Amino acid sequence: MNPKLVHFVSESIPGSALSAVLGMILLVWPSLSGQMICYGLGFGILLFGAYRIIGYFRSAPADAAVKNGLSSGILMLALALFLLLRPELIISMLPSLFGLFLIMGAAREIQCACDLYRMAAPRWFLPLIGAIIQTILGLIIFWNPFSTALTFMRFIGVSLLLEGTSQIVFSALTSRSRKGYVSYKGGDGKTSN
Repeated sequence: MNPKLVHFVSESIPGSALSAVLGMILLVWPSLSGQMICYGLGFGILLFGAYRIIGYFRSAPADAAVKNGLSSGILMLALALFLLLRPELIISMLPSLFGLFLIMGAAREIQCACDLYRMAAPRWFLPLIGAIIQTILGLIIFWNPFSTALTFMRFIGVSLLLEGTSQIVFSALTSRSRKGYVSYKGGDGKTSN
């Protein structure tokens, strides 16, 4: 497989998987304390940040220069340490952070839809539908119309699980379409003869 495609998929999978796992945990155990959520998130982000930094040093210098793996990895490590060392500051903001996370995921899916559209992929609109759903879910989390905290946490869990799963599926779809597009157009973006 084309190394650029491998990088494209490998960059999106860990964060999406983390979102899906966190969503499953909140769905199954909605009574988890905010402190436990902060510790879990902090540990997951710490691992992902370390993964980005290791990936930076394992990449060729020219590739590493454009991937921003080192800077994003350092920022993730700083965020993880903040979550692990000062969870009490984050707990009151968790619902808003989850809503913001979903809306940021929706922005990624809008780009995915645009990428697929520009590559003339037949199912380009699926990520756009996913982005609309994620935006609605994020706004509902901001609004918090639920009568109990357990229901609210379950809703956040379902939303994060959907966000993570859709990111994995749409990344794979974009990767497959990109592979076909590059084969059809050639490496320079021009139609092959």
